[in-house]
Amino acid sequence: MDFSRDEYYVENVTPTHHRCLKLRDRIFCESSEFQRIEVVDTHDYGRMLVLDGTIQATERDTFIYHEVLVHPPLLMQQSPASVLVVGGGDGGVLVELLKHRSVEKVIIVEIDEMVIDASRRHLQNVCGTAFDDPRIELRIADGRKFIETSPETFDLIVLDLTDPIGPSKSFYTREAYEYLLRRLGPTGVVATHAGGWFDYPKVTSTIVTTLGSVFNHVAVFPIHVSSYAMEIAFTYASQSVNVGSFPAGTFADRYAALCNDAELSYVTADFVERMAFQPVLMRKCLRSSDRVSTDEDPLEFTDYYPWGLSE
Repeated sequence: MDFSRDEYYVENVTPTHHRCLKLRDRIFCESSEFQRIEVVDTHDYGRMLVLDGTIQATERDTFIYHEVLVHPPLLMQQSPASVLVVGGGDGGVLVELLKHRSVEKVIIVEIDEMVIDASRRHLQNVCGTAFDDPRIELRIADGRKFIETSPETFDLIVLDLTDPIGPSKSFYTREAYEYLLRRLGPTGVVATHAGGWFDYPKVTSTIVTTLGSVFNHVAVFPIHVSSYAMEIAFTYASQSVNVGSFPAGTFADRYAALCNDAELSYVTADFVERMAFQPVLMRKCLRSSDRVSTDEDPLEFTDYYPWGLSE
């Protein structure tokens, strides 16, 4: 079969693993100051946002990623009101945040305005009208500089970032997490991802180890996201909330109250119990590196090529 790049979108999952998605159309392709931004329409996932050749969000399954980042850490708190989103230019996280009545203000700090513009024009099934909601405050700025200088605190901080490549790598260091800790309220939680743990075990391990060098409580658990072609290591961190052993009954009660107002498609009432499951190999992955990423020696996604546990 001839996988013509005119007919297929080719993503390099690893240097030796490529996959092809048959296209309906190429909708948008521009290079900003920071990255190459594409929106393509595929047969399998509908429209997709792709940054520097890596799939970020799709119409078909982006709700999985965004629901997991947003709802559990909010439901682990009593009436959370303020949220900071770093990245998240596709708007999917905002859609989920706005389902919570208690949320009064969301500041989203996105470095690349072109990502937001492309999403609002071409990915309405991902972002809807979230950017127009009066609770949303959009800042086009460097997120790292924002957390270093802002005096505000938040009940939830969502890091909706690319892997530690380019501008995003400054958010995967101990110093960055220390700044995040200062931006958290008394029961605040940080929600992020630590990459594809099976394909990039030392990347995941380094991120989780670095979080653990700053926060008292860190929980990491695998969720499969089909469009990413891998299980993602979702991660919550908090100084005061035991995110790894949150009371299941309290979570279920708050979940039921939320679902009286909003519809969820992936997160369930027993989600915190599911979080406790880690495959044996994932536990090995989390022990594969004791490195702490720092501003002086930051984690780079390419540090661990070819990303094997045996390295």
